Amino acid sequence: LQPLLLGKAVRLHPLTVVLAVAVGGVLAGITGALFAVPAVLVAKSFLTEPEPEPEPETEPEPEPGHADTP
Repeated sequence: LQPLLLGKAVRLHPLTVVLAVAVGGVLAGITGALFAVPAVLVAKSFLTEPEPEPEPETEPEPEPGHADTP
């Protein structure tokens, strides 16, 4: 029940939660089990979030009707 509730809260599949906690527990004990789901979420955000596109380096167009001469 806990993986299902936690999975819904953080939008991860319950099996992903179970595997993350199990692997974290094997690798780093209780601390690993506690930090497993946040670590998976960080990894997921790096893998799924697109990088922002750089802004074009152009000067803005002048507004029509305004002359540049006095």
